[in-house]
Amino acid sequence: MCDVGEVVPGPGVDQLLLIGREERFGDRVVEAQTINYANNDGVVWRVLTNGLRYRVYKTNEPVVMDQKLLFEVDLADESEPRSQKAKLLRLLSHDAVEGGSLDSFGDRVFTDTRVRKALAELATEPPDPFISAIRGKLGHPLVSHDALHRSLVRVLDATASPDISTPSPAATPKKTPVGPPEPPKGHEYDLEHHLANKSSLIRELWEAIDNYASSLGGDVTRRVRKQYIGYFRGKRSFVTTEIQKGRVLVFLSLTKTSAQPWVDPVMRDVSKIGHFGMGDVEYSLGSTDQLDDVHKFISLAYGKK
Repeated sequence: MCDVGEVVPGPGVDQLLLIGREERFGDRVVEAQTINYANNDGVVWRVLTNGLRYRVYKTNEPVVMDQKLLFEVDLADESEPRSQKAKLLRLLSHDAVEGGSLDSFGDRVFTDTRVRKALAELATEPPDPFISAIRGKLGHPLVSHDALHRSLVRVLDATASPDISTPSPAATPKKTPVGPPEPPKGHEYDLEHHLANKSSLIRELWEAIDNYASSLGGDVTRRVRKQYIGYFRGKRSFVTTEIQKGRVLVFLSLTKTSAQPWVDPVMRDVSKIGHFGMGDVEYSLGSTDQLDDVHKFISLAYGKK
């Protein structure tokens, strides 16, 4: 076994850092030091591995340390499809790195995350030119400023400013609230309960699902529970997400017969298998190129009567 911090030639990246002892692999202090050392030396991509687990970091990304992690792969975890692991590890090959595939993949994940955050901030406090540009695209009939602001908050999952929020029932008991119905009473968890210490890839995959599911209609509500994040059309659940270390499990309110075309090995019939999410079809989401397929299934589940 190599010593912690030993650097050896990588399979295409500038350096591959081997962390020999398993108990040191998840040491945040050790990992942060190696990322900072690499960034100071001008090394953009740094891979930390003990031979079974791989963590790929972009050292110069202007985010906190945990969010510099692009993706991680655990070869010892048999619950994740091998095809997904192979696809990610292929990005570390000499050809992929030299050909720019790793850079392109990282750009999509990291840049999309930053753009989505910027859009959410615009939705919270939209400048007049931004509102005018959207109104120009909407055409007639005209949408009021407050209605447009509320729509932006829903679509981009931002937090509404107090001055345009819907009046509380206590203040106006006879007025019907505007916007989607409130989730039923129950304990809501913070999103970071699920997203903390997850790679940027996993965050990007979940956010893409979240944005798409939320945009399907004004009757969609999201509930953040301890084990899952669920999406409901009225009172009916149509999709649930369970965020794991190396993938996002998407549970769809479909059957194996209705979820077509069926995609092996990333889909499972879990109608007779215990699981946290609601839905009889499980889709293992581990790559951005799967999003189009997942969106189609989510749309199908949403439209199911």
